[in-house]
Formats: sequence, C-alpha cells, structure tokens
Amino acid sequence: MKKAVTIGFLLIAALIGVALAIYATTTISQHATIPIPATVTMDITINGVPYTSGTPIEWGNDLQINTEYTKAITIKNTGTATFTITYTQPSIPAGWTQTLELDSTTLAPQATTGGILTVTTASTPGDFSWNLEITATEA
Repeated sequence: MKKAVTIGFLLIAALIGVALAIYATTTISQHATIPIPATVTMDITINGVPYTSGTPIEWGNDLQINTEYTKAITIKNTGTATFTITYTQPSIPAGWTQTLELDSTTLAPQATTGGILTVTTASTPGDFSWNLEITATEA
C-alpha cells in the first residue's frame, strides 16, 4: 500500500507540475529601431525674400539688351542630411546666359550658403520666360 500511495503521490505531483507548466507565463523583453531616414530639404531666399517653388523670379519689365542683372540668393539646408547643390537651366532663351555662383555647394544640416544669380539679356527685345532648376542631392 505504501508503494501505491507513493506512486499516486508522484503521479499527482507530476500532473500538478504539468498543469503549472501549461499556465506558466514568461515575459520576453524586445527592442527594435527603425531609423528615421535622412531628409533633403532646403529654403531659398532671393534678394532677401523667401522663394516658393514654381513662382517666377521677376527680373523686371524694363530690361536693357545685352545687360547683366544680378540677384542675391541664399540657400539653407533645412533637412537632416548633408547635400550637394547643382543647378541646370534646361530652357534658357537663345542669346541669354545665366549663372549661379555659390559660396559653397555642399551644405550640412542647418547650414546656409549665399551667392549671386546673374542673368545677361539677349540682343533681341521681347518677352522671355525660362526655367532654372536648383537640385539638392544627398552627399
């Protein structure tokens, strides 16, 4: 009888152990980071006035032929990535020239550079429009 009680007791203890194992809870601590991607954004001012993309830069209505005109330009890196500035003029009218001279073409976040935007008119009178593209590319 002692053997039966011992076996019964062990069986009950084993069942309780299994039951406790079924209902046991373990907390596993976890952590993950998804970095915020760097951004490339800029603010531009022309002659001290904030520039809005797509708005024409007005050079005036009384320009002289074969004459150079300038505007001060400031570019500020408002993003979180260092970027390099390039510019193109895909559609400047025949006979006109335009240059953009900047103090720096690579800007760290929150850095600012200044420069001069120069246009030289053609020898032909008329009404002219063109595009200038300033591009900031992550360095």
